[in-house]
Amino acid sequence: MSLKNKWKALVLLVAVLALGVVGVGCGSSDSDGSGDQPKVTLELALQSGCAFCLAIQHGAEDAAEANNVDLTVQSPPKPEVDSQVEQLQSVAATKPDVLILEPFDANALVAPVKQIVDGGAQAIMVDTDISDTSLRMSLVTSDNTVGGKAAGKALGEAVGGKGEVLYVGYTPGATAVDERQQGFDDTLEADFPNVSQATPVYAIDDAAAVATKVSATLESIPDLAGIFASTEAAAIGSVNALKSAGKDGDIPVVAYDGAPDEVQALKQGTISTLIVQKAYDMGKISVEQAADYVENGTKPDPEVTKTGIVVATKDNIDDPEVSKFLYPAK
Repeated sequence: MSLKNKWKALVLLVAVLALGVVGVGCGSSDSDGSGDQPKVTLELALQSGCAFCLAIQHGAEDAAEANNVDLTVQSPPKPEVDSQVEQLQSVAATKPDVLILEPFDANALVAPVKQIVDGGAQAIMVDTDISDTSLRMSLVTSDNTVGGKAAGKALGEAVGGKGEVLYVGYTPGATAVDERQQGFDDTLEADFPNVSQATPVYAIDDAAAVATKVSATLESIPDLAGIFASTEAAAIGSVNALKSAGKDGDIPVVAYDGAPDEVQALKQGTISTLIVQKAYDMGKISVEQAADYVENGTKPDPEVTKTGIVVATKDNIDDPEVSKFLYPAK
């Protein structure tokens, strides 16, 4: 297919999955795909209820409309690494022009991505990267290390620069979440020498599983000073554990993302600070990059686009420059 000819059938698969960063059960939007309108499939490999992923989807949908793209949205049955691998193996048979993917695991998804790229597609990673970066055309992400550092600063200040704090996050392997933890660790070590860390809590992207593990930590460390929850599920699970222990509002919680339930907790005082990603921009930019490549043969320069983060507190949550980045409920 000549990149300079008219638009032909473009199939763009966007797989966005869960981390704290994960989980929607999004439906699909259909189009007749007539004429030369590019065909784009937004593949959401997510667990039901991920407002972050909905924000990415909305950005992708708006970019598709602006670029006259026929966008189909779908998702696999399970928000798991194996399910995503199987999903991408099926995608390879469709021979897409561009794959946009948020991988559950940096290493496990290399093989299926390579299969798709070897079939002639370009790959764009959104939010999270894969370990073999030579396979992708670009990465669109917030700066997760910077976000982790912002979380470390917020929690260090919230606990008065002393005490024992807890990191709660997704099972290691997703680069975006791993980078948040690294930024958090680096900031505490450099700027808050009197703040120590309890053994981190890792769990699948499920608030109930998180709550069980955080409750156990609260029992073993009754004077815990604070919590950094690096995903939405980690945040809600931590808040629920604190409520069960009668400590909600007493122990500061700094959390990643800006989902409706997190915003409500912020306004109620059970979360003290939110590190909000510009998820809508991630979806929008990813589709724009894919469309530009198919139409003009133009690869993104620079290769990595960082959309940034916003620090939200109870005092600024209603500021339009903050609230516009909060995630949708549907």
